[in-house]
Amino acid sequence: MYRVVVIRKLAFVVCGIALLLGRPCVGAREAEDSPVEQSEVRAVEARKKWTNGEFDIETNYTVYDREGKAAGENIRKSYVAFHEDRVRIDMQRSDFPGQAVRNVTIVDGGQVLEYTDEKPNGSPVAMSIRRLRPGDQHPAMAPDPRLIGMVPREWENLSFGESIDAFVGNKNRSHSTLSSERLGGTTVDRIEYRGAKTLNRVWINKEGSYSVVQVETIGESVASRISTQYELHKESGLFVPRSFVFKRTLDGKVTHKQAATIIWKDLNSPDPGKPFAPNQFNIPVGTSVSTDDPNEFGKRIWDGRQTAPQYEKHINAGAASSRKYTAIFLIVNACVLAALGGLLFMKLRKLRK
Repeated sequence: MYRVVVIRKLAFVVCGIALLLGRPCVGAREAEDSPVEQSEVRAVEARKKWTNGEFDIETNYTVYDREGKAAGENIRKSYVAFHEDRVRIDMQRSDFPGQAVRNVTIVDGGQVLEYTDEKPNGSPVAMSIRRLRPGDQHPAMAPDPRLIGMVPREWENLSFGESIDAFVGNKNRSHSTLSSERLGGTTVDRIEYRGAKTLNRVWINKEGSYSVVQVETIGESVASRISTQYELHKESGLFVPRSFVFKRTLDGKVTHKQAATIIWKDLNSPDPGKPFAPNQFNIPVGTSVSTDDPNEFGKRIWDGRQTAPQYEKHINAGAASSRKYTAIFLIVNACVLAALGGLLFMKLRKLRK
């Protein structure tokens, strides 16, 4: 009995030393009741409280060569709005110095609106509206803000429509362990579990309203990690990301890095629909529109005004132009008839004299 007590005391001492050194406790317990830890459940619940929001995000994406030197980078600035199953991304990208291109993507329920002012090979500026079918996703152009810091991916690949617990709180796991660790001067929960082909790790700051401060996935040769800094959004009382750094490595060498800063404009606003009113999109009047709606045919243009919620009605360019010229024709004819009437009246007066 004495030996058991001594061994337990030694275990606690070892764990204490490990925490001081910023390393996980050697005696970390393996999850018993559930493979998903309570701190993960709380972290997912906290993120689900984001019902709507608006923010500006600037990302700097760098690609490295085999020698570890920066081989290329691009900077992107975006305005982002989200509300339930709607998200709006208004992005300015600079893939080359001095060249800025605007891309707008709006997922609104069952439809996707896309606009670009890029003109490859002199083609006209265009906008498209297409319907989403069951199972469709739009990961590259419409990331989901609620996934920032929750999965080890860069901003552009946070798939809209993906579950918030796709990584943190994922139930498809084995060999799940929980330990405490010092990270950035704070004691955090460190969860480690095995997926199908990866070793996954999650760090959660319980003092920061269960903020997920770091996640990592390690495969056979490729590893990805994202570290996130948070701040308190005073109006909503929720913690939100203010910056993050994503890194991908191959055999231990960094191949991709993305650093981002976020400035929040609103969170859980009582008027979440305003950013999704079509007259707020700032798309030039006269932009040609293509759509896969079988009830719409012929040439379509964007008239700059609010339309139906699902963007089903657009003014026909030919019809609008025809009405314009018809009005001009009638006005000119009225003026000519008035002039002729005046001349006839003057001539009749002369004859009477």
